[in-house]
Amino acid sequence: MISDLAIIIYGALKENLIKSRSDFWKNFAEIKTLQNLPIDIQKYRKELSEKGFDVICSYDNDFPKIDCAVKNSESPFLFVYKGDISLLKNINNNVAVIGVLNPTQNIIDREKEFVKVLVNNKQNIVSGLASGCDTIAHKTCLECGGKTVAFLPTTLDNIYPKQNSDLVNGILENGGLVITEYVGEPKNKYENILNNQCFYF
Repeated sequence: MISDLAIIIYGALKENLIKSRSDFWKNFAEIKTLQNLPIDIQKYRKELSEKGFDVICSYDNDFPKIDCAVKNSESPFLFVYKGDISLLKNINNNVAVIGVLNPTQNIIDREKEFVKVLVNNKQNIVSGLASGCDTIAHKTCLECGGKTVAFLPTTLDNIYPKQNSDLVNGILENGGLVITEYVGEPKNKYENILNNQCFYF
């Protein structure tokens, strides 16, 4: 069950009442402040249900643990996701595999071998669903019977690149996780840069 606080934060982001991570931690970090926001919880609960999305906020018990090196003002406070959020519970079971958009055959071969070893050692593969090395990491993990987590630089209903829509389905069908901080499209290039492809776990 999605918590009311998570839905309030989701709605506040949709309505542009919360503008950034730093804005959240500076102005909305207190639960009482969030509860006083004029958000129609039932409206957004229905929206999430219709889309098949889950949300989790920093006040929820199962919110993924963020690395202590991340400044509080830069720390995520809400994730929108589909799949198994518990994959992020143990940071020692996750390995981020990222790389170039146009890898050479040598890089592809080495990456596949590397991912196979990780999966055989019960590691979950985390990447960003981008073309090139990210896509290879997710696909190789699935081919080896592993679980993979895709962090998106977009909303869940606007998969990019489009050709990876089937890959997203495969990730979910095999018990993985697709997750993002975005509830709406980035308003400008700076917002996209600030949130794009960051791994905090």
